[in-house]
Amino acid sequence: MIITSLQVHPIKSLFPIFVNSTLLLPTGPIHDRIFMLVRLIPSGGKDENMHIGTYSQLCLFKQEFTKDDKGRDELLVTYVPPQGAQSDARAKNGLKPKGEGRRIRVPLYPDTSVLGEREVVMHGSRCTAWDMGGEAAAFFTECLGLEEDGSGGGIKLLYLGRGNTREVLGNVAPNSSAGEGEQAAGSNESTIGWIGKKILGGVIGGGGSEREQHNKRKYGITFSDCAALLVASEFSLKEVSRRFKEGEGKEGAGEMAMSKFRPNIVVGPESADENVPAWDEDFWSLLSITPPEGGTLGRRPVKVRLTANCIRCRSLNVVYPTGEFGDGKVGREEPLKLLQRDRRVDAGSKWSPVFGRYGFPVDGDGGDGGDDEEGVRIAVGDKVEVVERNEERSTFDWPGLSD
Repeated sequence: MIITSLQVHPIKSLFPIFVNSTLLLPTGPIHDRIFMLVRLIPSGGKDENMHIGTYSQLCLFKQEFTKDDKGRDELLVTYVPPQGAQSDARAKNGLKPKGEGRRIRVPLYPDTSVLGEREVVMHGSRCTAWDMGGEAAAFFTECLGLEEDGSGGGIKLLYLGRGNTREVLGNVAPNSSAGEGEQAAGSNESTIGWIGKKILGGVIGGGGSEREQHNKRKYGITFSDCAALLVASEFSLKEVSRRFKEGEGKEGAGEMAMSKFRPNIVVGPESADENVPAWDEDFWSLLSITPPEGGTLGRRPVKVRLTANCIRCRSLNVVYPTGEFGDGKVGREEPLKLLQRDRRVDAGSKWSPVFGRYGFPVDGDGGDGGDDEEGVRIAVGDKVEVVERNEERSTFDWPGLSD
């Protein structure tokens, strides 16, 4: 297999950026989900973290990496209004789309010394983020039509910041009992690897063996839901698309878009005759990603420990051109229900289907990224090998998310 697609989501739940290569950090691809939108609650309750599974029109914002006139990295966000007449969409989730063609530029490395702090609790995992200010707030509030009314306030864009992370809870981290998977004896180095040798000592401090420090580490993530990475398979996507084409979904439907599953790394066939069974990834425990022979000088292999299944929600039913949920329309069975028929395979979340695997980079020797970032660069076309498998499917456990 090879990497066939790499997707980065700088602002969580907005349409992803497709890149040819990315710098893989311990927290995931550089710039992935370092921003998140929150909706203010005027009544004094907690801010609402905005996810596409609740606010479907977030998919109408496109993102692009660019630079300002001084050569500094920034993010260009463009609002693309929904296609066609959308009178019913104005009432959907209290959203009233407007702002055709509007754009905003967001620095990828903002000066946090001039920004206000705001506490965020996401899936029970706390962190402190920075408020990106009034311009960003006005842009998203006006485009989505979320001016303050009796039921909700405007929107804030929050930045997590470099080196600031959320804790991984439950059994999703690589050093949890489930995260260790069904490793063969003597394979512990594959989990300690890059994190243990390059980062762990600085986080934990003190002495002890690499294995002892690995066991103590608290893994950190960005505004991604549960892990540093989400890996998905084209072989399984092909099976989902087949269900649509054979009449189980909307008549005449085309291929299911992988972007709906919001992965970071997509793997697929290296050659036309390579065939991996659909859902085989349920049992993958450790992947090795290697640059192709004769590839970029200096790029090195990296291993990815897959620790948990990705439990799916209503976000799969979003129709991207309109920004609406497609639930049950025109006789169609939505994607979520198609998967619920036989993909509720995780005992930790019995009522929700599975697609894709959560993971963490766990081995490497540095990379070619700048700005003193530790990491390994991966690229489309890199070879992917399953070097360890679990005998049984893992069981997802995250407080408040699992059954």
